[in-house]
Amino acid sequence: MSTVVDDARAAIEGQIAANWADDRIRWPNVAYTPAEGKTWLAVDIRWGDGFIATKNGRNRLIGVLFLTVYSPVGRGDGAISELADDARDLVNRLEVSGVRFVAPSGPNFSTDAATKWRQAQVTCGFSIEEEV
Repeated sequence: MSTVVDDARAAIEGQIAANWADDRIRWPNVAYTPAEGKTWLAVDIRWGDGFIATKNGRNRLIGVLFLTVYSPVGRGDGAISELADDARDLVNRLEVSGVRFVAPSGPNFSTDAATKWRQAQVTCGFSIEEEV
């Protein structure tokens, strides 16, 4: 039986898959080896607290979507910045299948010295409602 949480996950993943090259996406809990010298996107959905939204049986659940773009080190930040903007555009104030996104963050840049990947992470809060 599907739950509102699982339906939300499927809607979020569907939005990303429809707008990003699927062979360049690392989905949560799925083995992935990035192609040599290519950019790729890591997707993580993290659920937060639930709140009573109404007295008559409606809850609001919140979460944060983490979209992290990876690019090989040494290529400058122009291309990775553009991809981070593309990631922001995927969910910016979007409502899809009952999932309501707010304004996404700007990219947060870091470098993983051990793997030699430059990262640009965008986060975006979202909420869903459920009937109980």
